[in-house]
Amino acid sequence: MLQVLKDKKNGILLVSTILFIILALLNFRVTISTGGDDSWYIIAARNFVNQKSFPAWHGALYPLVLSPLILAFGINIILFKLISIALTALGIYLTGYVWKSRVNPWIWLWAVILGALNTQTHLLASTTYSEPLFILMQALTFWAFFRVDTLDLTGGLNREHTISFALLGLTLFLLGLTRNIGHGATIAVLLYFICTQSFKKGTYTLLALLLFQVPFSLYKRVAWRAQNIGFESQLKAMLYKDFYHPDQGTENAVGLFIRFWQNALQYISKHLVEFFTGGVVQISQPSVMVTLILIALFVTTLVIAIRQKQRSILLLGLYLAITIAGTFVTQQVSWNQGRLMLVYLPLLTIFLGYGADTLIRSSIARVFRKPLLIVLISLCAITNLKSSLHSVDLMTLKENLSGDKYCGFSPDWQNYLKLCSWVGKHVSPSEVVACRKPNMAEIYANRSFKGIYKIPSKHPDTLQANLNKEGIAYVVVGSLRTDPTANSGSIIQTVRNTLKILLQKYPLSIEYLRTEGNSEPAYLFRLHINNDPSSTKEAEQRLLSGLMIYPDNPNALYSIGQLYFSQKQYDKSLKYLLQGLKVVSSSPELLELAGANYALLENHQQAAACFQTLTKLYPANGNYWYNLGVCYANMRKPEAQRLMQKGVELGAQRNM
Repeated sequence: MLQVLKDKKNGILLVSTILFIILALLNFRVTISTGGDDSWYIIAARNFVNQKSFPAWHGALYPLVLSPLILAFGINIILFKLISIALTALGIYLTGYVWKSRVNPWIWLWAVILGALNTQTHLLASTTYSEPLFILMQALTFWAFFRVDTLDLTGGLNREHTISFALLGLTLFLLGLTRNIGHGATIAVLLYFICTQSFKKGTYTLLALLLFQVPFSLYKRVAWRAQNIGFESQLKAMLYKDFYHPDQGTENAVGLFIRFWQNALQYISKHLVEFFTGGVVQISQPSVMVTLILIALFVTTLVIAIRQKQRSILLLGLYLAITIAGTFVTQQVSWNQGRLMLVYLPLLTIFLGYGADTLIRSSIARVFRKPLLIVLISLCAITNLKSSLHSVDLMTLKENLSGDKYCGFSPDWQNYLKLCSWVGKHVSPSEVVACRKPNMAEIYANRSFKGIYKIPSKHPDTLQANLNKEGIAYVVVGSLRTDPTANSGSIIQTVRNTLKILLQKYPLSIEYLRTEGNSEPAYLFRLHINNDPSSTKEAEQRLLSGLMIYPDNPNALYSIGQLYFSQKQYDKSLKYLLQGLKVVSSSPELLELAGANYALLENHQQAAACFQTLTKLYPANGNYWYNLGVCYANMRKPEAQRLMQKGVELGAQRNM
């Protein structure tokens, strides 16, 4: 059986790749991922085509690959996603091809099957994230490295050597350009050459890399005024304690270690285990024991590779250690995105499989080695295939291809995107519209949006100045779930909290325009930063609009109570004043106006209760004593005259 496996590797690899393509197409998703980065690459490519900006935040290569397609076809989501499937398929095939003669056939088969049948890989291939391109560039980098590693430089450089080093330099450059963590491959390769004392190869590789990196950096500097390589600003932002609250500062060494460990727990013991089992094993809580066992196996495998002088496994271990550790250190724990580990899945299978296989061979369990491998590979294939087929949703795909671009999204996202689409049709492109997920909004509305990713300021005046500076005229407020899988009532509050801060001092600053959806709705508001309402009716509308966002705003509740009081709508006035008193029970303005309303409604007992509370809170205020006396007089209580007289002595204005 082993000989058959060795003889049929090319056929197995081809069939596996074809099977991957079939399953990826069956799991095809037309909708954009709600993560945000998915749409960022498309917007970055379009901005590059329109000469607005150079894509540098997440890695430039994928937007650069998309840019000629956007130039030729516009934003064609289906085309982009089909290309992602093709990139992933090529990456899976090339990974299997590169490693087929460098690892035990059974371990190789395991890696190939896992790469081809993994459900999450099928879903990832149907996105416009950069990971599909990264999988391909990763495989090309190993292919180029092995060309260099086998070279004999004793006779000096020749044409073949030069081409090999140029290819390695190019692939290292492009891998780092695809995703910033890809620069870890350069560190791994140079460290490998130092460990194997191949100093010439390390020097030539570095020179070859600079051959591409230097002209590219000069191009960015001259053409785009870019002053850095591309990952510095992202690295700085990722070192914040909280990405969305940079005012909290950056992590120190202890904080980074804690982040590393927390990420290791969730990525290793949760995501990695679920990948291997096709999601059959669902981990609700990360396991310290599983994490420590897999880390120990990783370190043991690296030691085995060094002792046994397994050069290819050594490089693989260095690469995985540097890039995965880099991911754990730089990624915020709350982001928790399994795709960051998914790109290494076949390589991790090869590396950990090599270590586990070596340990079994040297133990008394070696007689069970072959049947154990067959069982594990079979279970891996069955569970992943079953999971992938289970995730197929042809009805949603049919609806998408028939023109329903919102089918497949949860209701919160459907409402949000439909409202953004309405904005694209009815709000002038010259007007700045802000929202929480601007890239997604831009894809579906075909117009630009301003992102509010974090609260600009916690001070109303500063916030007002910031919004005014940005020229923001409209704000989309969605009900996007914090847990995408369930409508728990918990939603992303960034935009709401921003408006709440503004409304604290400026309750007349927003105007409601439109709602999309009944359950988990999205709202559109117009901002009024510098202009006052032109009529009482407009003031009422703005105050009520603000209460949609901040229903417990005491300033707004008082203002609308005052407005209705001036219109002699005392019942309406009381409704909002009493709501305000639930928030601030000791507010003198709310209590006094509530008392006046009660008095005019001839509910003198409640009016007296309001003014009695005020006299206890503010005993030196004569108006409160006098008004309490008036209430008592209307109730024919004998102490009324004494209370009014006390109020006069304290300077009462006799306003009731």
